[in-house]
Amino acid sequence: MIKPKFIVFPKYMSKATITTTNYRVLDKVVTSCKSTEGDLISGNYTLDMTILIDDSGLWKNIAEENILKVLCDYGYEYFYITKVQQQIRYITITARQLTIDHCMGLYLEDVRPTNTSGQSALTNLLSKANGTKEIELVSDIETNGTAYYENKTLYEALWSADNSFINVWGGETQRRGYTVTINSKLGTDRNVTLMERKNLTGFEGTTNIDEVYQKVRGKGFNGIVGNWIKSDNADDYKIIRCKTFEYKVRVITENDDTNNLDSNYEWFKTKDEAIARLDELAKLEFTKNKVNELTGTYNIDFIQLEQTVEYQEYAVAEKCYMGDTVRVYIPRIGVDIELRVVKRVFNHLTQRVEEMTLSSYATTGGAVSISNIIKSIETIATNQESALEKAKQAASILIKSGMINSYVLVRNNEILIMNTKDINTATKVWRWNNNGLGYSSTGYNGTYKTAITADGKIVADMMNTGTLSAINIQNLTKTFVMDLSSGDGAQFYNNNLLAMAMSGNSLKFYNWGKEGDYIGSIGSTNTIDSSHPNGNPNKPNIAIWNDLDSSVAIQYATKSGINSSYIKFDKYKVQDNTEVPINIYEDTKVNAQLHMGSYLKMHNWKIFLSDDMKAFLWCTTVNNSVMAVYANELYVPGTVWAGNTGTAGADYAEMFEWLDGNTENEDRIGYLVSLEGDKIVKANGTDVLGIISGTASVLGDLAPEWQNKYLKDKWGRYLLDDEGNKIISPDYDESKEYLDRSSRKEWGVVGLVGKIFTRQDGSLSVGDYVQAINGIATKSTEKTNIKVINIIDDETVKVFIR
Repeated sequence: MIKPKFIVFPKYMSKATITTTNYRVLDKVVTSCKSTEGDLISGNYTLDMTILIDDSGLWKNIAEENILKVLCDYGYEYFYITKVQQQIRYITITARQLTIDHCMGLYLEDVRPTNTSGQSALTNLLSKANGTKEIELVSDIETNGTAYYENKTLYEALWSADNSFINVWGGETQRRGYTVTINSKLGTDRNVTLMERKNLTGFEGTTNIDEVYQKVRGKGFNGIVGNWIKSDNADDYKIIRCKTFEYKVRVITENDDTNNLDSNYEWFKTKDEAIARLDELAKLEFTKNKVNELTGTYNIDFIQLEQTVEYQEYAVAEKCYMGDTVRVYIPRIGVDIELRVVKRVFNHLTQRVEEMTLSSYATTGGAVSISNIIKSIETIATNQESALEKAKQAASILIKSGMINSYVLVRNNEILIMNTKDINTATKVWRWNNNGLGYSSTGYNGTYKTAITADGKIVADMMNTGTLSAINIQNLTKTFVMDLSSGDGAQFYNNNLLAMAMSGNSLKFYNWGKEGDYIGSIGSTNTIDSSHPNGNPNKPNIAIWNDLDSSVAIQYATKSGINSSYIKFDKYKVQDNTEVPINIYEDTKVNAQLHMGSYLKMHNWKIFLSDDMKAFLWCTTVNNSVMAVYANELYVPGTVWAGNTGTAGADYAEMFEWLDGNTENEDRIGYLVSLEGDKIVKANGTDVLGIISGTASVLGDLAPEWQNKYLKDKWGRYLLDDEGNKIISPDYDESKEYLDRSSRKEWGVVGLVGKIFTRQDGSLSVGDYVQAINGIATKSTEKTNIKVINIIDDETVKVFIR
């Protein structure tokens, strides 16, 4: 009897009844049904179904809160209908795995599992929950934990509350029938290995090394930092990447009220205690957040994969379940990633897995095992004298002649062929038994090389041949074929399309997307001149050339996995982003004079173009004076002469440093400031230096490079050498990156004269004079140098300062 795939039960059916009674079978009216397991942590498990509105009335059994019994590849599963949407001919259904709603329906008033294991905590929670208890909670977590749950549903207590079971005890969730399992780790290693390949339809992956760090440290409040912590696997990476993580760790100072400390921070009496805590938190980035391990995510679409020759290799993954371990070998970066199944889409109509997502942490330096690389040795065609046939003939001659001085010993479990009669003195031994054929040159008890495996596979390491003649050579999956049938070279096919051809003095390339479309070559040529119309042998050349419908690019790999170009040659404008025949995309260094025909000669000049082709010019002269022209900025260290100059800004400003360093990186735009020494503070009263401005027309004291880079006299004038060049200070370190003052939090742009926006307390009207209260503008009864010219809103006004 064929098992029904889809059964519906009425509302409120008990666990005992639902497992023994088939209420209505829906197989005849279900047109689509897919379920998705999409979360290892909460065990999220949902189902979407579409049924036909039939004349027999089966569709009338569908309603919210009814239960669906659906056949999966591991048996029947139960789903609770949460949404029904009726259309003209169809009904669409959304359902959740039954235990999800059961947990939502159980309520905890005050339950406090204390210093107990995972299973004990679950038993305690379920026993004290209010509601119908038909589910079972199971866990293998032995770690003890404590948590208090007041006025929460069981679902909140287990998965969504801040102190949830998952957050306190950890674990991963699986839902099957009426049982919820929260184990320390789900799944098993099913010994499945997949190989990432380029342009493989249905298998897409992402690995990212940008967020992998081998050295980390913690940073707390007020600039306190911990020690650098190095990961155990740091030596596996060529480049050691470092990162500072910020944590809410503070040291109690004499100004802090110890009876009223901010609960958002961890407080410590001494700096050493705080640093020790920062080091602990930094180590957790390795052990808990795995920041030192390469992450990978792979999506498998089995429907698309069915159209490829690789499908049989990937179909083994269909037998994997949530949490199972799968390995993916990535040849392009030499990584064997160990992933786990984190999402699974199952089609209940076809009883097939359609989609799967693999994701986890990876380790470098792995390799695929021989059993996964050598899957089969294909039968060689018998209609031609193949390389294997010639090898057989040569082997027959050698074996027949070699029998004269060979000694054969037949034992109970194996056959030995040796170079002496005595097993103890023989040095050359062939040993054949149920595990295969092996050869030892160090005697019977020595080390063996496998020649033929137990399942009949020939190991290539044991083959020795002179000239190997062949018609076709192909890889195991038949995706790459080398055709040697022509008399003048070799043709290479990729996925049945001609990719390359080697003949004569050149290697020709073809379009992978169009059969037989030649696009260019690389080869050797000789210069053609009047005396050598076929090429001058004394003037050889290696050349790269493209066809009329292609271009040439020299590229490099990026961290995102997408290649980018150093330079591109596109005479016929085949590419969308090329307007001239030669395009350069990276910074270019020229150590000698660069001659551009009769148009341009560059000596002490450097010219760059930004990615969006907006001009950016950097000019350096012999005496180190510099002019920079940006898309929206001009920098000249000397004098600028102009008849008239117009700008969009409305005030003159200079850079001043904050007395407190602005350690919290506060946005202080619009505050009125005054001076204390040579630094600024938020102003009070009428002693106002200026206003923090965002509309400066002229900005002084910007210092686009380190202010002490060059030596100066006491008047601020540059000291020059005998050739008139500025003298670089011995304290200058060119390896350090410099940020100009406008990009640093401890500096502020102070508008001194002009029209500026400022903050107000709501007391101002147009025409009022202004004084300050903690940097905020308020009405002054005295005439000051600041006057309101426009009201923006209750918190902002525009003033004129002079």
